[in-house]
Amino acid sequence: SGSNVLSFSGTIHAPAGTGLSVTGLTGTVTDMVGNAFTWSGTKNGGTVLARGTLEDLETDSQGRYLIQSKGDLYNLATYVNAGNDVTGKTFLQTADIPCDSDFVPVGDQSHPFRGTYDGGGRAISGINLSGGDYVGLFGNVGDHGTVRDVVLRSSTFTGNKNVGGIAGYGHLFSTISGCRVESSVSIQAGSNGAEYLGGIAGYIIEATIEGCYSAAMVTNNGFSSCQSFGGIVGMADSDWELATGFGYKVYPSTVRDCFYA
Repeated sequence: SGSNVLSFSGTIHAPAGTGLSVTGLTGTVTDMVGNAFTWSGTKNGGTVLARGTLEDLETDSQGRYLIQSKGDLYNLATYVNAGNDVTGKTFLQTADIPCDSDFVPVGDQSHPFRGTYDGGGRAISGINLSGGDYVGLFGNVGDHGTVRDVVLRSSTFTGNKNVGGIAGYGHLFSTISGCRVESSVSIQAGSNGAEYLGGIAGYIIEATIEGCYSAAMVTNNGFSSCQSFGGIVGMADSDWELATGFGYKVYPSTVRDCFYA
């Protein structure tokens, strides 16, 4: 009648972001009275999407998940941003990774990255993020999460609040260490009143940045009423709680052994 649909299923072994072109689709269609014909065709266009699972990631002898491609990195972001906890898990980048406009930060306002990401001194490039809050390679790092030894180049991060090259926001004893943000990276305000923008991180509270280098351009992008911009971090804040019998207990942020060009 023209309203029937043929569905084909199978497994596509390709990283997320790969362009999709399937050829040689064949099948035999048989109606209820036994009439049959063979159908064949192609499917061009579309993109392989990340499944949002760690099952697709290879592991090494130490049990570390290997980030070997753009698809692996996007898969990690999908997994974390869906609310999955990666506490105690380590992710090791083993190759330089060129990204694109489809990139989404690892961790968002509600779902921080709590694991360990080891960049292995490898580079990530080609990110172009624009708009919103919690903007960076990692949108939100927290709960003892660690990001270390990442090289970031040829990327632009534009946002309104908590915008940084490595992390938009870091909290709860998280650490960013040994990272390098090169001069081809730009951190930009996306609107009037933008706040907390930095070359390494936008805003940290109860967190540490150490041994990092940044040559990123950090700019208000022509907007007015912006505040809390920094070469390394826009705002390094502390938190406190009332400790019974001892007054207030303060949990500071720390920035040490860093260099901004």
